[in-house]
Amino acid sequence: MDFEKNYELKQGLVDRLRDLINNNKSISKNYSEFRNIKEKWFQIGPVRNQKNEILWNNFQHHIKNFYDYLRIDKTLKKIDDEHNIKEKEKIIDQARKLALSDNLLVAEKLIKKLKKRWRFDTGPIYKEDLGLKKEFQEIQSTIEQKIKLYKKNKEDTYKENLRVKMSYLNKFKEILAQESLSINEWKNKIDEIEILREKIQISGQLGKKHSKKFWSEFKKYNKKFYSSKNIFFKERKKLYKINITKQEKLISELWKLIKEKKIEAKKIKTLQQKWKLIKPIPQKINKKNYQIFKQLCDEVFEIIRNKNKELNKKTIEELKLQADYIKKTEIHINEGNIDLNKVISGWNSFSKTEKELEKRFLTMLEMYLKKQNLDQKEIDNKIFDLKTNRMSDSEKKVEKKDLKKELDLTRKQLYTFENNISFFNNKTKQKNIFEDVSKDLDSIRSKIKMLEHKIIKLTK
Repeated sequence: MDFEKNYELKQGLVDRLRDLINNNKSISKNYSEFRNIKEKWFQIGPVRNQKNEILWNNFQHHIKNFYDYLRIDKTLKKIDDEHNIKEKEKIIDQARKLALSDNLLVAEKLIKKLKKRWRFDTGPIYKEDLGLKKEFQEIQSTIEQKIKLYKKNKEDTYKENLRVKMSYLNKFKEILAQESLSINEWKNKIDEIEILREKIQISGQLGKKHSKKFWSEFKKYNKKFYSSKNIFFKERKKLYKINITKQEKLISELWKLIKEKKIEAKKIKTLQQKWKLIKPIPQKINKKNYQIFKQLCDEVFEIIRNKNKELNKKTIEELKLQADYIKKTEIHINEGNIDLNKVISGWNSFSKTEKELEKRFLTMLEMYLKKQNLDQKEIDNKIFDLKTNRMSDSEKKVEKKDLKKELDLTRKQLYTFENNISFFNNKTKQKNIFEDVSKDLDSIRSKIKMLEHKIIKLTK
């Protein structure tokens, strides 16, 4: 507040008011200027107390001189009087409301301002019989008595207010200490904290003795609350951004699969599982992205269903052809009239078939090869080659895994036999047993070589 500037402005108005007496303007113009000066006076802020009373007295003196000099008629005086009465009635209304307030510290400050306005900021009234001054003084006295009584008991009031505020602050601390991991949990925490903060603010004054310590502690925990809240929502915002990017990536990947016509139900289901794991996401954005993702998935599965219908139709037809091929081949074998390479080539021309048909075909060939007096090892190799040539990469991996397990077991068996044979001596009664075990060892070693050979073939 610039008191000095306000003083200069008001002093300028006093000078203008004094000069009105010495000009040659009409009464109406001078009166208009007079009203303008008075309005500006009350619009200007206060000045320091030591200057204010002298300045006000000078202002009132020149107002009186202006009235006397111009001999303004009773009508104009009446208008001014009525204006002043209205202003003082406003002050009285404010005083009445103030008398009903429970916040007596605020009331004490405001009643002082109202007294100052009554004395300095409103013009005089000449109808004292209105009783305005007396009414204002009575209200003023009532307020001042309440303030006096309040001050007498204020220390007890301060202590009670402190107890109430501390109970709210302790609850504040408890809520703050609770771990909040979700948006809803934080929303509930914020609502609870806001209620407590409001209760702390309105639960009375503390006085100088308790105020500084309490508000210092309150500010500390309030700052801690905002800090933890900001950290959570900042991290949550980062997480939202990451997860939104993940969703958009899955949508792009799905678009790419459709565009490149690489449509596999297994792949789509994998993408769906990945989608379910992406959390958290803002509800609005999640709903929008999911609608796009679901629509694309529905389109893909519709394509797959239509494709499967065609494949099933073709598969049924091909299985029938394969079964007929096996029957015809069996007839030719029984007749002793087949070209083995041609038979195998014809079978390989078919796409992947059911295991039962595959097994039936291979059993049929194995029986045919046995009739040709081929060595069992040669037969096994031919059947294995034919079987593995029609395997997918994934099937080969499974077959290779099974062969390795069998190889490990066979090697353990070999180790056991080799250990056991060391216990035999050359006594005649043990000779036969020794020879039998030796034969078993040769058989196991042969099996190991065969298994190793098969594994190598699958690795190529």
